[in-house]
Amino acid sequence: MGDSKGRVTTSAAVSLAEFLESCAGKWFSQRTSYRLGASENWHQSDKTTLFVDFLAPDALELQALTASQGTAIAGLQSRWEATPLQTASTSLLVLFAEGDRLIHQRGDRLWQGRYHFAGNHRGLTLQTEQPEGAVEERFWFAHPNLRLRTSLIRDRDGLSRSSFYSEIRLGVKPPEPPAEA
Repeated sequence: MGDSKGRVTTSAAVSLAEFLESCAGKWFSQRTSYRLGASENWHQSDKTTLFVDFLAPDALELQALTASQGTAIAGLQSRWEATPLQTASTSLLVLFAEGDRLIHQRGDRLWQGRYHFAGNHRGLTLQTEQPEGAVEERFWFAHPNLRLRTSLIRDRDGLSRSSFYSEIRLGVKPPEPPAEA
């Protein structure tokens, strides 16, 4: 269940739409990546500001993309600032009610895949097939304002890259200390 600001709370089960809505906001994102089998630049770290907007099923941004695809549960529109390791870009993720299907669009590239949602503690797992191989991402919340994410990229020879993200929601008040008894 979400709190009064629509963010995930850690004590109750949430719906997929509530989970997606809790992803909305401005985030400080820190990524650590490992390129397995690489002898140079095998480890990279960078930071960026990530902006995520929740899109209801009837949002204009989703209508053209989902017209022939089925019933959208919701979508997430993301954009991030450039870092020394990546360019600024945008992404659109749409989850469908039928068959646990998803569409992920980044620039002019469009991928289809599947998702699995296991509540707020175990999170949301996305699996997409891309020309270079398969990508599996997992999102979950350690706290309403601390989101964790992993990404595994498998090329045709096996696991090639692994990344871990810690994302802190910006612009929110710190939690109040417990009242003294």
